[in-house]
Amino acid sequence: MAADTKQVAILSDNDSLARVVELNLSRYPEVQSAKLASRSSAGPDGQISTRGFDLIVLAIGRLTTDPGAILARISPGQARRASLLIISSEPTWLDWHGEVYFLSFPFSATAFHHQIQEILDGGSVIAETMPDQEGNVVTQTKREK
Repeated sequence: MAADTKQVAILSDNDSLARVVELNLSRYPEVQSAKLASRSSAGPDGQISTRGFDLIVLAIGRLTTDPGAILARISPGQARRASLLIISSEPTWLDWHGEVYFLSFPFSATAFHHQIQEILDGGSVIAETMPDQEGNVVTQTKREK
């Protein structure tokens, strides 16, 4: 495996959504991804092991799923510094030490690839929070190299 290979963990509440993410990541030769099903990846203490991953994609397809509850199951200290991409219909604020990105669900393949390419390209992230036309608070991120 090349030294510049990025390890990506996929956590999802929906197997079909996890597969879509995995298939879309397969177009990047520098990315090696692994789906982590919450039950099969959990240890005896219920914690999910994400050791060694550079990016965690948290793909939430159900409105009733709490992203924070899934992330709370990641073993402490293992991946809190990895970048995190949240795919969800609702923006979520989480206690995370790495960079956090958000992609609205449902999403287009173009939007997904644009977001992944930005993450892979690196650079600094500038987050700007503002109301949209309907008064909802949204966060937009911009990358600078």
